[in-house]
Amino acid sequence: MTLLLVLSLAAAAACGDDEPSSSQSSTTTGPQRSVLEAVEVWVVEHRDTVFPGFDGEFAGACQEGVLNVLCTIPREDLGIRSIVGVGAASSDWGADLLLQRGDEGWTAVDFWAWDLESDALGPPFSALTAIAEWWSTFDPNAVFVRNCDDINAPTAQELVCAVLESDGDEVRQYRTGRPPTIDAHQVEVHHQPDHSWVVAG
Repeated sequence: MTLLLVLSLAAAAACGDDEPSSSQSSTTTGPQRSVLEAVEVWVVEHRDTVFPGFDGEFAGACQEGVLNVLCTIPREDLGIRSIVGVGAASSDWGADLLLQRGDEGWTAVDFWAWDLESDALGPPFSALTAIAEWWSTFDPNAVFVRNCDDINAPTAQELVCAVLESDGDEVRQYRTGRPPTIDAHQVEVHHQPDHSWVVAG
């Protein structure tokens, strides 16, 4: 695929293991299923198909220096939805999970296994993937980078990224362009029934 989506222990240490925010709070009393609990349930159900032959335990959030385990890093906070990467530490073996928050807490509702041979620009349930696909048609020379902080030096490539401006659960607004201003375009993305996102207009 064009952009490698692999587990980075350095990124995990920087991001931490905070729960994603949600613009809708549950009114249900009692224990709520956490993100890590939802991921662990998914790992039990899909280990044999996504990680065949890997016997490392599920260790929760990735930690620097901890190897031979399955662990998670936050990918994208989408309000009542969240994307979390789970995979074998320091490898390109894993999947991005789409979690959704309901009355009982977080539940994994979809996943996208990493495939280095794929031309996909990211998981189909990602708002940033929708923006990357928009750039691929608007300006085929542009290379979309999912995290603006990863563009830290001038390059001959036309690297672009996006910054969130409005964080609705169903409609989100971003400004996107080249650093440092990142202000070439304003785009609005809309959530679809199949969990994907599309750029409006």
